[in-house]
Amino acid sequence: MVPLNVVDELLGGTVRVAWRKLRGYVEYERDRAGSQKNWEWFQWLAEQLDRHSKAPDQPQSWRLRCLPLLATIVLELRC
Repeated sequence: MVPLNVVDELLGGTVRVAWRKLRGYVEYERDRAGSQKNWEWFQWLAEQLDRHSKAPDQPQSWRLRCLPLLATIVLELRC
């Protein structure tokens, strides 16, 4: 398991923005399908991140230093 604070630091902003943009669509799909289970874990994650967020609006300095390393790791995993 990955601690929530690590997920927040690495992906929190992306998850929050994605949920804000997808929420209307997800609610439509839930109504259409008659099931509230569609996207439930993504919604849960976004809500947990909102609840426990301590991340500032600006990137932390370690993120800026680690970004090239993370990009290298991602590229290596794709090959």
